[in-house]
Amino acid sequence: MHSLYRLHLRAAVFKNQKIFAIAALSGLLLAGCGGSEPSEADIRSAFDHQLEGANSLIGRLGTDQKVEILSLTKHQCKEKQDSTAVICSFTVKMKIPMLGEQEQTTENAFIKGPDGWRLLGN
Repeated sequence: MHSLYRLHLRAAVFKNQKIFAIAALSGLLLAGCGGSEPSEADIRSAFDHQLEGANSLIGRLGTDQKVEILSLTKHQCKEKQDSTAVICSFTVKMKIPMLGEQEQTTENAFIKGPDGWRLLGN
């Protein structure tokens, strides 16, 4: 009787380990799905990267002013047909030299590369 109880206990422990393993694997698989579209921080980072080029050109004009992102809000993203890109709409508020603060809602294509999401333009 004692060995039957031990056998039952081992089966219960094995079953719990199996359930835990399945739950952990499911969590990892779901975490992998999270990269299908850029987050708001990803969009901001890609937009900042794009602005580096514009700010470099402005600097060549002999000024220390630069375009600054004041805020950025992601609205929604959708897959671009026949492409690996994702099209996202977002609102960006920027401080632009000689124009001041400007706010614009726009839609741009993004693609994920080895160093993160990048802005492709329209």
